[in-house]
This record gives sequence, structure tokens and C-alpha cells, in this order.
Amino acid sequence: YEGQLAESWRSSKDFKTWTFQIRPQMKFENGDPITPKDLADSWLRLIRVLKARGSEADALKHLVGYRDFPKRAATIPGIAYDERSLTLNFSEPAPKLLSYITFGLYGLAHPSSYNHKTGAWLDPRRTVASGPYGIKEWDKRHVLLALRPDFPKALLHPRPLAQVDVRFESSKNDEDLILGAPRDKHASRGYEYHGGAANGIEYFHVQSWRDSSSPFSQRAFRRRLRLAFYDELEKLEHPEKSFFPLIFKGVHEMSAALSPEDASFKIPPNASVRYTIGVSTAGMGDPGIALKAAAERLSMRFSLVSVPDEVLFAEGRAKSTSFPNDIAAYGTGIDLDDPEMDIRFMIRSKEGINLPDPTGRLAAAIKHSPIDIQKVNEILWDDALIWPYSHPSSGIWARPEFDFSRVNVLLPPSPLYLIGWKP
Repeated sequence: YEGQLAESWRSSKDFKTWTFQIRPQMKFENGDPITPKDLADSWLRLIRVLKARGSEADALKHLVGYRDFPKRAATIPGIAYDERSLTLNFSEPAPKLLSYITFGLYGLAHPSSYNHKTGAWLDPRRTVASGPYGIKEWDKRHVLLALRPDFPKALLHPRPLAQVDVRFESSKNDEDLILGAPRDKHASRGYEYHGGAANGIEYFHVQSWRDSSSPFSQRAFRRRLRLAFYDELEKLEHPEKSFFPLIFKGVHEMSAALSPEDASFKIPPNASVRYTIGVSTAGMGDPGIALKAAAERLSMRFSLVSVPDEVLFAEGRAKSTSFPNDIAAYGTGIDLDDPEMDIRFMIRSKEGINLPDPTGRLAAAIKHSPIDIQKVNEILWDDALIWPYSHPSSGIWARPEFDFSRVNVLLPPSPLYLIGWKP
């Protein structure tokens, strides 16, 4: 790991105490110095918000005093600081803390950006950067990032990217960097792939299952349509019928075969499938094409809706009983070295993909370590609310002139400030 705000860190032998020395020269983009107190307050804000949502901060939930905050205590004794350092004290060993806090959820927020009593953002569009890039423009089409001239050059790539235009949709085909899985079409256009193992998960999420008037509320219906979907997708590409990558020991694909009861289920007349994708998705792809063919095969109407990506992800975490769509395409990834952290986050946290758990069986399956990953796989399959179909590697396609020598592509996300130009 390379520290950005922290110049060094150490842990106790039992991993219950971590101390970070904060670089004295670090500043927010408005010139305010970054202090250990800012970090402590920012994490207190995060914990306050997540608790109000009934969610969890896996990296911080074992801090001493976590349970009493904020109802019975205004602070958390497990977070302490002085002028130069921040110390975290845990009730249980936290050997994976560094891996946890690289997740964007734990990023530093400027103290003027949020209400210190509720943690709510005062203006979600008003940002004060603490990292190498500030936001120059932000709308539905893109976010334009500009390198801060005052950011310490020693922490950057020797030839850093001065501007990064992050596009949510593009039809220009002039991208320099493309996030995603290996695709032959990118290689044919002269891009080079920088990626690691196949830790990605691509899947359909059934969203209208809580609506009692929807046929998707019936498991037998979901299983019949799922079988037809896999049959049609098999004609285009081989689907992997396992939510978790098959690289995990004991994880194997599931059978889409129907029980006699499911096979005898009659598709309701005038049933329909409303399929939703994010605007950044380039067409339906093979899975969408297969879903359309499956719906038509079962004499169902099919419609495609494209929505802004932020709407798509918000819907995936919602608990509403009424949705404008039935099925949506999603993608995520999992840490191959420490899958239990990610699995618990996927199920317990409302900040991630928030896997549906209608019976509570998923919560029970992850209660103790080690987690039986195949058991979680089987529960997801039995509920038929998540339909996995692919496990791509997560990486970046880049034009040849970009230098990735300082980036560990095996540990996403890749920090932009360590990507630069070749000499």
C-alpha cells in the first residue's frame, strides 16, 4: 500500500490498535490544512449516516464504543487523535483494515460539507477535494476532473494526467481509458488491457418481486423465465450459473432445471418484462438479447428502458414495492483474497449492491466465519432474484502511451494519480 494522507502507519501485534501519521503538508483544495481531527470527524459522520440507514461500516464496526454512538455517546472512544496522528482502537483484531479503508466509502469529507449533527450533505454537488483531483465540471453526461497544482508532486506519477474526463455515456469512440472486462473489440482498436484475475460478477437483479401484483413476486415464474433466459443465452455465449467466481474452492455452477411444480406453473396472460440498463451501457448486449428472446418464447411482452446510472443503482438498493422495471443488469466485483468482507458487505450494507434476502437465510449464512460461500450461492439461486451470467476480470483498457508501472491492477480501484504518460 502507498499512503496518500498518511505518511506511515503501524499496528499492534494483535491488530487491535492502528496508528496513522498524517502528512503535515496536506491540504484541501481550498487551502485548509488536513488534520487528524478532520479524518476522525469524517468517519464519525459516516458511522452516523450508516447507522441511521440501518447499514454498516465494516471497517469501523468493531471500534471501541461503536455500539453506543450516537444515541448514548457523542463520540467513539475507539477514535483518538492529536496534532499529527490518528489512532483507532478495536475490540476485535482488524488485520485487513488497510484493505477496507481503500474503499471510497471511507474517503475524507471537508468539515464544511456536511451537517455535524446528522451527517447529511449540505450540498451534494459542492465538493472540496482532499485528493489530487478537483471537480471542474459535473453533469449527467460526465465529470471533468482537474489535477490540483498545489498537490504534492512526490505523491503523483512523474508525468501525471492533467485532466480526466469521466464520461457516463459516449458515442465518440475516442476514449483513452476504458473500464471493464476484456473485449476483443477494444484490442482491435489498439488498446492494451491492464487487469487481474476474473473477480467480476455480472448478473440480472429482479426488482419487482416485492410487488404482489407482479408475476415476478412468484418464485416459480422467476425460475421459468430464468431457465428460458439461460437457454437463449447459451446460443450466444456460455453463461456461468454461479454468483461467485468458480475460482473459489467448493463453488460450482447451479442447475437451472425446473422442479415438477415449477415446470407446471402457467405464465399469466399479458405478462411482460421491463428490462432496464444504465445509460453508460452500450446496447443490450448478449444477456439483454437473450432475455428478450426468452420473454418472446414465453409469449410475454418485452420493453427496454434506459435510465441514468445513478437512478439504476439507487433502485437496486431501494426497498420499494413498486418499480418502473422488472429486471436490471448490474455488475460488481469480489476480493479474491478476502471474499468474506465483500460477501458481508453485499448482504448487510445498503451502500453496495444490497443483495435481496427475502427469507433471512443469507443473513444467517454469513453470521459466522468461515462463510460457506457455496451455501450463499445456493440460497441466491433458490430465491431466483439474482441471475448471474459472467465473471470477467476487472481492469482498464488503455492506449499504448499510458504508463501503469506504479499501479497494482490486481487491487481495484486503480488510482488515477498513479497512472501517467510514458516517457
